[in-house]
Amino acid sequence: MSDKIYIGKGKVTGNYGNISITLGLDGFGEIYKKHGFETKQKSKKLKIIISEMRQADNYGNTHTCYVDTWKPDSAGNGNLDSGGETF
Repeated sequence: MSDKIYIGKGKVTGNYGNISITLGLDGFGEIYKKHGFETKQKSKKLKIIISEMRQADNYGNTHTCYVDTWKPDSAGNGNLDSGGETF
């Protein structure tokens, strides 16, 4: 597995478990070119992973966000699309 590409941090906000993430957009175009994809409907996508950190950082952030760099093998095993156009 390759090194993680961290793109943001955040914390739980409100009473319903919502997570507010601030994304760093510097270099985002290059990240999309390398790790993004298009759906059959020509919608551009970039899969991300939001993970809870072991402990909060100095700014109170409790979650981190990074690019999902997983790619299917050459035989086509695996699916990059989550199965729906929800956004």
